[in-house]
Amino acid sequence: MVAAAHRRHEETRRKAIDALRRLDADGEPVSFVAVARTAAISRAWLYRDADIRAEIERLRDLHLSPARPRVPFAERASASSLRQELGALRTREAELRNENRLLREALARNTAKSAPLSSSTLGEYRRPRHRHVDDVRALST
Repeated sequence: MVAAAHRRHEETRRKAIDALRRLDADGEPVSFVAVARTAAISRAWLYRDADIRAEIERLRDLHLSPARPRVPFAERASASSLRQELGALRTREAELRNENRLLREALARNTAKSAPLSSSTLGEYRRPRHRHVDDVRALST
């Protein structure tokens, strides 16, 4: 009898875990009601199992924030990958700045000596800021 109860418990736990994975993979909001409905198990059982309850609460809290898109957990970027991407973007920005400097110098050499480019003339080309550069700088703070 104890073995049968243990098997039922493990089967119910497996159903709950599968439901959690399915909801998260589909980007659906995770709640006790949604997991119980998807797994065809009772909400009371979900509240009693401490591990399952903690995971539902964690995923529910992730999905409650309206500022965050509903991206499955497995597809969310880690802090390490974001730092790596930020480093690559900074390197690319430095390369582009250097390329722009070289192009300005070449343009100045090829322009008539009587009308050299001044910093105020070049300034109008430097003023527009690209939004992604500001976003990268915001990530680094």
